[in-house]
Amino acid sequence: MLPRFFLVAGHQLGGRMLPAWPGGGRGSRPAPFDGQWVAWRIVGSNHRELARSPVVYPDAAAAQLAIASVQAGVERATGGTETVNGRWAWQLFIDGEPVAVSSRFYQRPRECVDSLATAVTAFKIGQLRDVRPGLRR
Repeated sequence: MLPRFFLVAGHQLGGRMLPAWPGGGRGSRPAPFDGQWVAWRIVGSNHRELARSPVVYPDAAAAQLAIASVQAGVERATGGTETVNGRWAWQLFIDGEPVAVSSRFYQRPRECVDSLATAVTAFKIGQLRDVRPGLRR
């Protein structure tokens, strides 16, 4: 089974996001607007989340365009790691802009780097499965 992109719906009111996004131990990056938003995440064949969008989008069409942009530009992407409270996370950049983040933090730098490599591979072959976003539980 190939990696799959899923759309995630949420909302923001007064700068408070539900669900927190990008989450995974990171602080929220509020949308420039209150109301409904859509983000994406990609999961592997074992249904484990590999990465997620670093920002939210106003609708599903914008999120789908962001997915297409990541897939089209992944060959020229660069990755970077960061530490937060002694744990490791990664970000992927295309033309200097963040396009994906790790879905969680890692205990060891090597696990973080391996996760980034797995995500890059998944972006190349991933398929969008949901065109209607669902709320995360």
